[in-house]
Amino acid sequence: MSSDVEIYVQPGDIVKGGRQDRLIAFDLILPPKSGKVPVASFCVEARRWAKRGGEADATFGSSGNVANSKDLKVAAQSGMRSQSQVWAKVRESQQKLARNVGKGVENKESPTSLQLTLEDKKLLEEVDKYVKELSRAVEGKKDVIGYAVAINGKVNNADVYASAALFRKLWAKVLDATIVEAVAEKKDKLKIEPVKSEAVTAFLADAVKGKKSEKEVSKRVKQVCQEDDKTLYLEARDRANKDAVIHRSYLKK
Repeated sequence: MSSDVEIYVQPGDIVKGGRQDRLIAFDLILPPKSGKVPVASFCVEARRWAKRGGEADATFGSSGNVANSKDLKVAAQSGMRSQSQVWAKVRESQQKLARNVGKGVENKESPTSLQLTLEDKKLLEEVDKYVKELSRAVEGKKDVIGYAVAINGKVNNADVYASAALFRKLWAKVLDATIVEAVAEKKDKLKIEPVKSEAVTAFLADAVKGKKSEKEVSKRVKQVCQEDDKTLYLEARDRANKDAVIHRSYLKK
């Protein structure tokens, strides 16, 4: 990397192009002028290993999208992470979206590509119905550092970041992904009771009770994982700054 500033990359970010679209597996902090850095990732476009359309096959481009379901995140980030499970969750998401959007969302150019699915015109129209209203949730609140999601009356996931500034830079991207997941899981005839704050608090507390493990992701980032059969908690720590926590992720299995 040749940037003059430090860059944070969150897990689940999708890079587009190359010989297959890929999903970043772990939190990354890239220092200025870092040069080439190995990046753990998963393929989110099964079977393609060639140039696609007019895209470069030797480099990736930013997609503006992030993993769009908790199940996909668990498949990529849990202790049992698996490429085959990532592909399965991409396909499952495409099927659910097709059902609720009312049409297939696979792109003919590459039917297995999650990124091209997320660019589907009809899907984007559905997402846009909710973006304006939900994006207002943080307006006038300068101290917000995270969010929690409930879908169909149940707590789904949550993310907490090191600062309000970092959260705001990521808010639009994670909001879009959250709405896509809600569209996929929508059940029109389901009677839903509003989720109370106590349920969210209990979910966050329960998530940090699982079996604990640690992993050195890079020279800069250490990941703390706590996992059981119900939840997955991930914590990224900055090793260069006294293990300061930069991101907490809570996922319901």
